[in-house]
Amino acid sequence: MSNESSLRILVVEDEADLRTLFKDTLEFLGYAVTTCSNAEDAIQLTYELHPSLVFTDVVMPGMSGFELCKYLKNDLKTKDIFVVIVSALSREVDFEMSIQVGADDYLTKPVRLESIKKVLKNTISPFIKTEKWVMRQGA
Repeated sequence: MSNESSLRILVVEDEADLRTLFKDTLEFLGYAVTTCSNAEDAIQLTYELHPSLVFTDVVMPGMSGFELCKYLKNDLKTKDIFVVIVSALSREVDFEMSIQVGADDYLTKPVRLESIKKVLKNTISPFIKTEKWVMRQGA
């Protein structure tokens, strides 16, 4: 099993078709993927699963993806999880908000396979063989 295939990724998306598409794409790339449809469930899953990366939609019922990101980045137990904001919104203010809440990257919908690969390469790959990575993997 490669290091990449042991990565745990959480996808938070309220639209079922997009959630399935994201999951199928990431699994095709060799990652272990869990999905949920809202930020409240995502918080619970991050405590249970300790994912390495969270892809989150912005506009969802209840807590927004921005609020979820801020919550995760401000909690000592989850602050090291990489968070990528995924949104249909491509306004500069939304990109700036993602930076303010601590997001590690920002993707606009529709998300292309190459964009996902780039995010994975830029956010996770540099840490796979580091001590920080091993600690996050629970080894």
